[in-house]
Amino acid sequence: MRYTVVATEFDEVVTPYTNGFLRDQRDAAKRVRNITIQDICKDNRVEHLGIVYDPVALRLVRNALDPSTAKRPNCETSLLPPLL
Repeated sequence: MRYTVVATEFDEVVTPYTNGFLRDQRDAAKRVRNITIQDICKDNRVEHLGIVYDPVALRLVRNALDPSTAKRPNCETSLLPPLL
């Protein structure tokens, strides 16, 4: 079993955002992949509620579910404004 976690540095619910990451004591490099959206697209400011609609996050999820069709996310600005 492999796991992928997609997080955002601008999460206002899970604080610090790294608390959402998984840690596998046995072989983390092969079983767990923790991804911060800002590591892929540094200007992306998506927050907790918007991450499920964010095109970068969605592409990262698709990549994890079907690696044979994986593509690098397009770092265009999200259509959603930050939720306050």
